[in-house]
Amino acid sequence: MRKIKRKRGFTLIEILIVTAMISILAAAILVSVSDQRKKAQLSKVLAEVSGTIQPMMMCWSDGGDVETLSGGEDICKLGSGYGTWPNISEMGWTYGGTISDSNDWYIEIKDGENTLICCNSASMKCAEADSCNANMQL
Repeated sequence: MRKIKRKRGFTLIEILIVTAMISILAAAILVSVSDQRKKAQLSKVLAEVSGTIQPMMMCWSDGGDVETLSGGEDICKLGSGYGTWPNISEMGWTYGGTISDSNDWYIEIKDGENTLICCNSASMKCAEADSCNANMQL
């Protein structure tokens, strides 16, 4: 006589443990992806704003005045040949700082309350920073 083997399935506890493990892994991946998205956005804004330093310097050397910091507006009052300010407000970022003359200027870019990017006359470049002024080295 042959014995009949019964097929055994997974127990409820085993299924719950596997589901919990998958949930924990998914949560860790989502946190990692959101951090990477913020870093990518920071890099994008940094690259776009860094591209405004040369047009600003050209404007001042041509005898023009640099326009108020505002996304989509001309950088120089002499016309549109100098480019426009990057429109960072769409991403929740804001401009600040002073750009009145070529020797003592700074641009401060914030995401909410925190200063995340600083461009200034002392360094002639843009970089990530916690604060910003015209004389600090970046």
